[in-house]
Amino acid sequence: MTVKREEKEYGKLSTAQFRELIQVLPDLFAMLRDMNDRLASTPAAKFASVMPGDYGLYSYVYEMPFIQHLSFVVVGLNRQDEVKAMAASPDP
Repeated sequence: MTVKREEKEYGKLSTAQFRELIQVLPDLFAMLRDMNDRLASTPAAKFASVMPGDYGLYSYVYEMPFIQHLSFVVVGLNRQDEVKAMAASPDP
């Protein structure tokens, strides 16, 4: 049995999905700016409790596989439910 897949003009995205992505980008960039502002305003003691040794010990995170690094970011931004919903969708 052959399953016919929808032809997607933009590789893995349909035209509608591509348009939706473009509409989300301004919000995504705003969240990145917000994250940067929050990080800059984090008290030193709180930052040190998460990243001991200041930025010098960031290398252990940097050396992790990308998927593990990405999972830290997803959890850090409290976006687990959104990722789970995307993974459960029929066309992730």
